[in-house]
Amino acid sequence: MLGRVGGELRVQVLGPVLVEAGGQPVPLRRPLERGLLVRLALARGTVLPDERLAADLWEDEDAGDPIARLRVVVSRLRRALGAAAGAVIRDGGGYRVIADLADLREARAPAARLPAAARAGDYPAVRAAAAAALGPGRGPALSDLRAFSFARNEAQRLDAWWLELTVHRLTA
Repeated sequence: MLGRVGGELRVQVLGPVLVEAGGQPVPLRRPLERGLLVRLALARGTVLPDERLAADLWEDEDAGDPIARLRVVVSRLRRALGAAAGAVIRDGGGYRVIADLADLREARAPAARLPAAARAGDYPAVRAAAAAALGPGRGPALSDLRAFSFARNEAQRLDAWWLELTVHRLTA
C-alpha cells in the first residue's frame, strides 16, 4: 500500500492474477496489460525504465518500435483501470505503479512469525502460521503469465516458498 489514487489498486499474484481498484474487480483480459501491471507491482514503487519493461514484455520478439508499443500498452492499462489509472505513473524514463500486492502482504505477515515459533519448538504456532500464510493462495503463482520470463522466474520463487510453507505446516 503506497498510497491512494482513485481508490486503492490491489494486485494478487498467488494464483492467476487478480486486480481490484476501489474494491471492484478490474478485468484485464489482455496478457500484456496484466504482465505490465504485475511487472510494475513486483518492483514495489521503483521506477522501471522503458527499455527494461519492453524487454520484459517482448523479450526476443521483434517488437518493431518497442517503446511506442509500450506506450500503447500503458494507455490500454490505464483505460482498463478507470478511476485508478493514476496509479500508473510516468517517472523520468520509465514507469512505476502504486499498488498493494495484497495476497503477498497477507501471506508474508504470518510467514514472518514461523521461524521464531520453530526455534521455540512451538509446533502448534508453526502449524498455525504456515496455514495462515498459505491461506491467500489460489493455485500456482502467476499461472496466467508464465509465458513471460520475468513472471516465470518470480512464479518459481513464489512456488518454492509455497512448498517450503507447506512442508513447515505438515512437519509441525
